[in-house]
Amino acid sequence: MIAIATVIAPNLTLAEHAFNLLNMRSATDRETAQGGREGIRGAALRLFATEGFDRVSGRAIAKEAGVSPALVMHHFGSVAALRAEIDSWVLGHFEDWIERAGTADSVDEVVDDMEGEVRGFFVREPLLGGYLRQLLVEGGDAGYQFFAGLFDAGREMLSQLEQRGVVRPSPNGDLDARLMLLMAEDLGTIMLEPFLARRLGVQLYSEEFMARWSAAELDLHANGLFGDGPHEEQRDDN
Repeated sequence: MIAIATVIAPNLTLAEHAFNLLNMRSATDRETAQGGREGIRGAALRLFATEGFDRVSGRAIAKEAGVSPALVMHHFGSVAALRAEIDSWVLGHFEDWIERAGTADSVDEVVDDMEGEVRGFFVREPLLGGYLRQLLVEGGDAGYQFFAGLFDAGREMLSQLEQRGVVRPSPNGDLDARLMLLMAEDLGTIMLEPFLARRLGVQLYSEEFMARWSAAELDLHANGLFGDGPHEEQRDDN
């Protein structure tokens, strides 16, 4: 690169060439970072979601973001620190929604906020499910801390909604068992997403399918799964 620059501008000193090249790269970094930290964070989330945490380097993240490796380190210091910030950012989105949901006065308020915030988050970040799957499959302290944050926030939300009469009281007061089933429902869908997408022939985090998913989930929670038993004609046939 230095040699090319000396052909283009032979009257500049070597130091001036180097200075100009650094400035050009810095300008490129600023123009292609798509908001600096946010652009790098988005690139890292995509790579972590598809490649896993151990196989992603700072250079790979820089290439995906269209910036220099130095800029990645400038903003975050290390890949581990970048991952920790993404964990915090994702968890913060869910915690904010859960906190608001806990203050709702009706089911409609909970559903409207869920469809606007939670569903919208997955639609805007189609690889978010992949990121969460990697986080949970990997296990370890990072995965556990993320899960524990969701669990504790969810418990507080359910407790508040029960007190406000928005949801029925848990059987025998066992809030943790109810929360366990709700979390297994949502996180289980995330874990099975590649198989579900392949079997159903859909993109699970598309806006269209997320609407179907929300409708089915709401119906199940609001109306239950079991009916009142066989219809009269079915009993007569037997």
